[in-house]
Amino acid sequence: MNGEASLSLAWLRCLLAAVAFVVIVEAALGFAGATAAAAPSVTLVAMIAGGLALRRGWRALREGRPGTTTAPLAPADALAALALVVALATRLGEGLNHANGAFTYDVLSYHLHLPASWLVAGRVGIVPTPFGDQAPAYAPANAELTYLLALAATGNFRLAHAGQAGYAALAALAVVATARQLGLSRRLAVGAALAFLMIPEVWQQATGAMTDLALASFLLACLPFLVRLRASVHRSDVLALGAGLGLAVGTKYAGAVLALPLLLITAVLLVRGRGAPGWPRRRAAVALTALLFACGGFWYVRNTILTGDPTFPVTLQLGPVVLGRGLYGRPEMRRWQYHLACGDLQPLLEMFIETGAGFLACLVGGLTALLLRRRFVGAVLLGAYVALGWLVIPYQQSRFFFVAWGLGALVTAAAAQLAGWPAVRELAFAPALVGAAWQYPTPARLLTAALWTLAAALGTRASIVPDPTPASHRFVAGARWLLPPAAGLLVLGLVGWTRLPDHSAPQAARIGDGHDAGWDFASARLHGRRIAYTGSNLPLPLWGWHLQNRVQYVNVAGKPTDLLHDFRGDVRLGAPALDTAEPAPERAHPDRAAWLANLTAARTDTLFVARLYPDVAASMPHDGDGFPTERHWADALPDCFHLTFATADVRIYDVRAQATQECARPTGARQVPAAP
Repeated sequence: MNGEASLSLAWLRCLLAAVAFVVIVEAALGFAGATAAAAPSVTLVAMIAGGLALRRGWRALREGRPGTTTAPLAPADALAALALVVALATRLGEGLNHANGAFTYDVLSYHLHLPASWLVAGRVGIVPTPFGDQAPAYAPANAELTYLLALAATGNFRLAHAGQAGYAALAALAVVATARQLGLSRRLAVGAALAFLMIPEVWQQATGAMTDLALASFLLACLPFLVRLRASVHRSDVLALGAGLGLAVGTKYAGAVLALPLLLITAVLLVRGRGAPGWPRRRAAVALTALLFACGGFWYVRNTILTGDPTFPVTLQLGPVVLGRGLYGRPEMRRWQYHLACGDLQPLLEMFIETGAGFLACLVGGLTALLLRRRFVGAVLLGAYVALGWLVIPYQQSRFFFVAWGLGALVTAAAAQLAGWPAVRELAFAPALVGAAWQYPTPARLLTAALWTLAAALGTRASIVPDPTPASHRFVAGARWLLPPAAGLLVLGLVGWTRLPDHSAPQAARIGDGHDAGWDFASARLHGRRIAYTGSNLPLPLWGWHLQNRVQYVNVAGKPTDLLHDFRGDVRLGAPALDTAEPAPERAHPDRAAWLANLTAARTDTLFVARLYPDVAASMPHDGDGFPTERHWADALPDCFHLTFATADVRIYDVRAQATQECARPTGARQVPAAP
């Protein structure tokens, strides 16, 4: 199939183009302060552009243009595709309906708080995250831009929270398209995609608004175009590849690291490859560079302009050369609690085991088979991504290995295609899929595995006893033309569904600690408020499900608009206060008068104070109960702050605006009431 166009490749191009379009337009309008205007225009234009692109690609396939192919779809292929649709539909369903309220920490911290803040502010800017990891405030945020569109279109968090279900579909499509470009059968391609999706952490992340699966989907989406680039430099492949790489580096700082192998391969292929007529290699390199900037590199340029460091607050350093001075660097990150000793390989082995016994067995078998046949490319690329996740990224967590797991599924599929026995080839992913359903049983997993097993059984029978082309092929070939309007109706249906009263109802958030009671109180009592939060980076539940509140962090020093990089001169770099991967110089010298003035400027009427987590408390002032400075100030000014809710972990105050203005004045300037 290498060198030929396939339906999966056409879909992949269209999806990459759609995401790139959303990111570019949302970022451009957001930085210009026109976020409110972005939602309707982006939605409408993206749907029109996507429909036209799909129509053009499918017309080329239908008319049999040179270099295109579309073979009849066998019943076994249709069943395998149905298994993939079921898996993705269940991920979307669980993302839309988190009935137990079990939101992950990062979703509550910043993945949805950032787009909510941008939507309310009317512009895309830096949103502080002072209580813990400061990097998310400045980090690339392409996925959050797409969540911003979902928030603006629906007016609630439901669809945005299910945002990674779409990226799960993109990742699955990328695996299928890559397998097809390698000449693998449809069933093996779908089996590889399912094996990747049913890895426990991938399966779970697909239901929430994180970014790790989004990053993996962008990187995996580059693979089929790299395969095609080996033959010749085609314009459409270069554009899709540039979009994928740009979206990856613009998703999070780790994306710039994980994109390095693909960037290197791209450079080598452009140097050695043959340019297509009218599309020389130099023009391809320029287009690729432009797309890298337009689809993600602009985040690093913004940081450089504001702070002088592209990766602020992390110091950008290559060997002994410091390219950008931040607040902390690799040494501090390697001393932090999330770093694991690279010499101890037991945690790495545990991460492999956590993919599931069946997936691990398929991976080991596939690697062994390819190495015995002296086919090293897949193994080398897989090893490169394991090495990057373990040795280069300072925080060794399994979510940074998602690309490696996707490559592992492709390695298994490539090895299975070489098998001489049809049963071995068709059932190659049985250990991964049936094993996942048995080891981690849920109705969705069991149904997916059952459908795939039936597809594999039919495929085995057809391989042994070929059947004549059934009439159902004509139906399947015709039905695929219904997909463009069906996709458009699905998007419109999801947007409308999340606006219906029964389906836009609030969902209670749970983290399993003292925050829960405070969030319940806020959900029941705080509506239409301007809330200042402090003590933890978990502000999302305070917004209300329909963004009925306005939530922000208010500085305890400096001006209301000062950000982290404005405070870095207050503490000498390298001093003990900054010898941490989670510094907080903006809270090192709290000033009550400045805080009160900043509360007044923000028109705050509610103060939410949470007890600091122990690892956060180590880098900022706190009282004996673990509360930040604001708790003492509020308790000392009862005329300004009326305590309405209190537990051992959370305190909520009503803020009296006029009294706050009075308290903010210097002591000598205040009016002293006459003695009775």
